[in-house]
Amino acid sequence: MKKLTILTIAAGLALGASATDYTWTGAENSYWTNKNNWAGNAVPASGANNRVIFNTPGTVYVRNNGTSSFPATFIVQQGNVTLGGATPYTSNGSVGATPLVFDIYTNATLLVSNRLERSTCMNVTKIGEGKLTLTNQCGADSGYEPLGTVDVKEGEFAYQGDANCIFYCTNLVVRKDAVFNCKKNNGIRRKTGTKAKPCLVTVDKGGTLKVLHGGTAMTVSALAGEGTIQFSGTSSTVVSLAPTSSLGSCVFSGNFTPTGKAKVTLTAGSSGVQTIGGLNSFGDIYSITADGSNLAFAPGVEGEFKFADLTVRSGTRLNLEDTDGNPVSVSVSGTNSVQTSGSGSIKFTSNRSVLGDALTHTGKLSASSVMTFGDGTTAANDADLSTVSAITSTKDIKMKNAADTVLSVPSMTTTGIDLSGDAAAAVIVSNGCYSAAPTLPTYDASTKLKTPVGAKIIGTTAGATLRQVGGEVYVAGSTQGLPDNYELLGGKLSITGTTGPYSASRTANVLLDGGMLSFDFRSSQYGLSPFGSSMNYNIAVGSNGVVFVDENHVNTSAKIALEVPISSGVVEGA
Repeated sequence: MKKLTILTIAAGLALGASATDYTWTGAENSYWTNKNNWAGNAVPASGANNRVIFNTPGTVYVRNNGTSSFPATFIVQQGNVTLGGATPYTSNGSVGATPLVFDIYTNATLLVSNRLERSTCMNVTKIGEGKLTLTNQCGADSGYEPLGTVDVKEGEFAYQGDANCIFYCTNLVVRKDAVFNCKKNNGIRRKTGTKAKPCLVTVDKGGTLKVLHGGTAMTVSALAGEGTIQFSGTSSTVVSLAPTSSLGSCVFSGNFTPTGKAKVTLTAGSSGVQTIGGLNSFGDIYSITADGSNLAFAPGVEGEFKFADLTVRSGTRLNLEDTDGNPVSVSVSGTNSVQTSGSGSIKFTSNRSVLGDALTHTGKLSASSVMTFGDGTTAANDADLSTVSAITSTKDIKMKNAADTVLSVPSMTTTGIDLSGDAAAAVIVSNGCYSAAPTLPTYDASTKLKTPVGAKIIGTTAGATLRQVGGEVYVAGSTQGLPDNYELLGGKLSITGTTGPYSASRTANVLLDGGMLSFDFRSSQYGLSPFGSSMNYNIAVGSNGVVFVDENHVNTSAKIALEVPISSGVVEGA
């Protein structure tokens, strides 16, 4: 109460000598225009400095029975007051002038059941810890002026319209510890039509915006602030943003917490930018659709920007840099289209098809799910990964490019390269590419075997080819081996593992004309066998090739056929 008293006194001091207070008594009836219902027998006059005061306990109903102009300040000190009637409420408050102020004390309420309107936009300020409820703020989208800036400084401001009633305003600000609650089958939106106005929603840190979604979307220009936006409803929640250049770059760093599915859409070709400034701004929503040009990232954020789902419209790219030009990291689940640029990194947590030059950023590409490069049929869809600095995947990478694929990234770590859909083309592991090095386990007598962790190269289609021209590739796994054709022209290929996926007739043809091929199955120590007891390796060793076979760790039932056509080829340890 002390805080409210201070605010009221401060407001009173600002009114000056011309201020007039009108106190409701309701001595005769409920009509506003009956002077006998007011202390001093005077009906309130309009004016920016005039105030009406309600200080009656219990329920009070006041009927607007014809007056169209009211004072600019309402004070409810106690009780539950309803301002009703059919005539819209018109105030001296306007944009750039004294706002319409509702000062609702703790435990008091005010319900305004007729419309607030003015020929020009009217600003509204809510103070006090009590609750203000506004209903029937309806009208055609182009029919009348919206409210101006609605500033909820304290307590709760509830908008509770009937079916399809929309809350129109140019700015909505929800301050710390305050709540704006938009209920029933309505939404918040910017004004369009002949009286078009933007709508910027700002929720300060500690403030809360609640929207109960029934059928009308929250359609505003942009979001800002660090507070909490809560959505609830049985249907998919749709938030439509259309940032305008006049608003600048609007930064929302708060929490967006819908119940159930939610969809956020940035209008295509918007002139402004919606900037995300926090890790959880849109992390829990169902999906967000945007142009690469109207979605941006604020500087100074550590960690990942997380999206439950993200769609970047065709023809645009999401710039993986903050607004200061520094790289950012983005994590995306879902399988919708994403095109990237910039120096940052992106991580996919759901299975993902990478087609064409969709990913042109220069940072890392990582995945905790299966990535498929190309579609196996259309050359234009062959994945081009020439710009990324590293590929890291905890799942297999499926190669389906129609033409040869050059993995020329400086660093690559993956559990495996799947060539099962890539029979017609070669996958070229280029300079500096690394698969996951195997971690040999401690022998466990109870299970007899612990499968080592390493890369799997899967070649289930006849004729699949992988060409290695640099780096180091480890092949290890309980069910995987080499493809039909492996061309080792540089770097090192290490084979260690257990049972292979094919029958005794299985043959791996290895052309070794550079680098080193190393066999180390550790069967005596770890109980591992070399990809099946009858796995066949036909190895042609060229002038720069080296084959290393650790005879102490190779199951003797394996068949390794070596052809050394050029005398300078070297076979060690055999």
